[in-house]
Amino acid sequence: MLTAALIGALAGLVIFELTRIGGRGLYIAAGAVAGVAGILLIQIYHRSARLTEVKVSVPQLSELTFVVNDDESRNVARHLFVETVTRVSTQPLKDDEGVTREALTSLYSLFSITRDTLKSSRPSAPATGGLTVEHLAITMLNQELRPFLSKWHPRLRTFEQARPDATESDWPQNTACRAELRDVQARILGYAMGFARLAGVRHPERSETYRYDAFLSYTWEPDAPLVTAVRDSLHRLARPWYRLRALRVFLDESSLPANSALDPAIEEALAASRYLIVFLSPQAASSRWVTQEIRYWLTHKSVDSLRLVLTGGALVWDDSAGDFDPRRSPALPPILRGAYRHRPLYTDLSWAHEEDQRDLRNDRFRRSIVKLAAPLHDRLPDDLEGEDVRQHRRTRRLTAAAVAALTVLAASTAVAARSRSWT
Repeated sequence: MLTAALIGALAGLVIFELTRIGGRGLYIAAGAVAGVAGILLIQIYHRSARLTEVKVSVPQLSELTFVVNDDESRNVARHLFVETVTRVSTQPLKDDEGVTREALTSLYSLFSITRDTLKSSRPSAPATGGLTVEHLAITMLNQELRPFLSKWHPRLRTFEQARPDATESDWPQNTACRAELRDVQARILGYAMGFARLAGVRHPERSETYRYDAFLSYTWEPDAPLVTAVRDSLHRLARPWYRLRALRVFLDESSLPANSALDPAIEEALAASRYLIVFLSPQAASSRWVTQEIRYWLTHKSVDSLRLVLTGGALVWDDSAGDFDPRRSPALPPILRGAYRHRPLYTDLSWAHEEDQRDLRNDRFRRSIVKLAAPLHDRLPDDLEGEDVRQHRRTRRLTAAAVAALTVLAASTAVAARSRSWT
């Protein structure tokens, strides 16, 4: 607020001084102000619109730096993004629907299209300090598609040849193949997001079939204030200046009876969400509503896209059993017992009881939100933190440019008014 007042005062002072200038000096001053404002706007445009270096989290590997320094590479990345994100092979395939053969054929097609795209395009210009789009594409082929296809395609073909009249449900390995397929699909989607970032696609997750980035599952008492604060923080963190929200988060603010069945609208929202965030407490552990939402998620989606937030009670992992200790984990809903193969990470917000503790200006709360939001943005926490800082700076630059533009407009008005006074 103080900064805005100072900028406004400075603009007013400039306008006042301009109105005191006469003749040629007035036009020179107005032209100088217009030139400065134009340069500011051009610099801001180039910083925002031209992507040169990005960090991408490559599935099964790590965060790598990629350099895209020509339009050809961007076009290749955009083409591969569209191919990977829209194919049957990357869409959820439930155990009781879809055709495994169709999914494998789609993967084969994706393999061929990716290879042909790389062969027909001009190689990326050499760049220091980073990898190219070809590296990401070849990694997807050799690390994901080739191993899966070489394992399961011959097995399915052998079954089809031995029993041509049988259905896929008769294939003894059908369930195992589909389970591995879901894991591959999730990782290919990670590559798709990487291609999108290299192509400069803004918010590529909007290109998917999901309406929401996250569904928040919680109990109204006592967690409603905390969950609302988390939702608002997810909306604000790393939010571009031109968007209302950084993420689309579903939060049902109605209070349903404990014995209420899962509403069809809730099921629809769950199906349309990329992640499920469950707020755990002793009350949530005994909530039928929370249990139904978790059951739906585990039945139709993957535990890998389920995030835990502790708001009360405790969670204790038993290494010897490879599961949570039910006696020492009063916040754990029974349906989550045995759901994890390894100890899952969770966000602890059980300390955030006061209103001033549930604000992004609180460093501890901010770190927790960054940790929770990072996978929703398909980024690492440090990368997301840096993006939030960049968005804040970009907003300040745009504000300065807007003030400069208003100053030019005011100066032009002053020139016109003074010209009329001379006549």
